[in-house]
Amino acid sequence: MPLRRASSRPLAAGRSAAPFATALAALVATVSAGVSAHAAEPAAPPTAKAGAPAKPTATLPAAPPTAKAGAPAKPTAPLPPARPADDIIRDAVAALGGAAVLAKHHSEHTKMTIAFQGLGITGSAEHWGAAGDKALTTTEIPNVASTREGTDGTRSWSQDPINGLRVLTGIEAEQAHLEAAWHQELRIKELFAKVEAKNDVAEDGTPLECLILTPKLSQPMTNCFDARTHLLVSQRGVRSGPQGDTPFVARLKDWRVVSGIQVPFATEMQVGPLSFAGTLTLAEFDVPIDASVFAVPDLGASEARGTKGKAGKAARPAAAKGSKAKVEAPAGSPPAP
Repeated sequence: MPLRRASSRPLAAGRSAAPFATALAALVATVSAGVSAHAAEPAAPPTAKAGAPAKPTATLPAAPPTAKAGAPAKPTAPLPPARPADDIIRDAVAALGGAAVLAKHHSEHTKMTIAFQGLGITGSAEHWGAAGDKALTTTEIPNVASTREGTDGTRSWSQDPINGLRVLTGIEAEQAHLEAAWHQELRIKELFAKVEAKNDVAEDGTPLECLILTPKLSQPMTNCFDARTHLLVSQRGVRSGPQGDTPFVARLKDWRVVSGIQVPFATEMQVGPLSFAGTLTLAEFDVPIDASVFAVPDLGASEARGTKGKAGKAARPAAAKGSKAKVEAPAGSPPAP
């Protein structure tokens, strides 16, 4: 199965969306593009026996109409006017734990297991983030691919088996900066050029309050919050990369309190034609992380975009001694390792 990469990593909505809902694109897109390419290969037509008469082809009847001609569409109750975006943001921050609690933390470290649905493929991911808009995410699927994506607060970079090691520019650089933005929940008006509010309804009937976030360069994304709990329910958008644009949707579930902050421990994501589920196994805050971890790896003689340089494995941040956050999981939940 040939592998091509079409970067489609979804954008983060700050810590509320969990770093892995937003930082798996390089790996997910590699597998997704490979599956798509494999599925697109036409099957060879059957070879007819010499001298055999052609088999008549049956004509299938047309499918019956799904609704009677002229039948009126089922009426949909009009949604109430959306609240101001500032009010939705304020309630979302409060639901996470409040601005004061968020501001106390200066770094984060999370681990996740990932499973691609219907493929029998599993892997893992790990994320470090720090104040100053620094981030590093590593992902790995044994015998398939591994990726690294990071930003030192100024420059962003990506490394994967298809495109090699690259310094990101333009739309990709903006996307990476937004994903790494520390305390994004408190900086939405600063980070996005346009913020709009609208109401919606989830498939299960849950009323939603949504924010349409438009960056300066990249395409808008939509974050929808439960109108009752004000926790993030879903994210939709388009991720741009070397091979084009890929739509994505992420659904966030199983919220638990870690160091006073609500964190979603389960993520269901659709990236292009591929679906996967992610489960957090570790979440901790305020771990010591050396700044060199986020630095752009050595690109060699050229730092031009698209350079397929070589780099060793990223240095692993030092583990925090005695600072692991307590995960306050619901009763009956398995403890995080």
